[in-house]
Amino acid sequence: MCTYQTEKVALRGSGKARQGWIKVTDATIYFDHPVHFGAGHALMIDVTDPAKGPEARIALELDAASARALAESILRALASVPAGLLVESDETRQDNRSHAIDLVEVGRNAHHESAQSFNSGDTSTERSK
Repeated sequence: MCTYQTEKVALRGSGKARQGWIKVTDATIYFDHPVHFGAGHALMIDVTDPAKGPEARIALELDAASARALAESILRALASVPAGLLVESDETRQDNRSHAIDLVEVGRNAHHESAQSFNSGDTSTERSK
């Protein structure tokens, strides 16, 4: 059973894709039927730069235990960093919040369409406003 629960988050970073390093601006996280991972359901994480099209996408399909371990490891790694290294400006935080709100409004249930397209071999991403 698919929940169609989708989390969207604005990102600032980069990731290594097939063609090399790419800027990443968005992440979509959902629990659904995986495309490649040999399980009935998995947590999917799509990290993208939608402005660059389907080539600017990094996809993960994880079992629940692996997803939890990854999330906990990220939090532990961040907790061990000296506070001064994690300082963000209020402007950057506000920009990220605004972007995240826009993504949630635009992307409600978008993963279902994306998964259908991906399963059919079409990796293009359409967004409507």
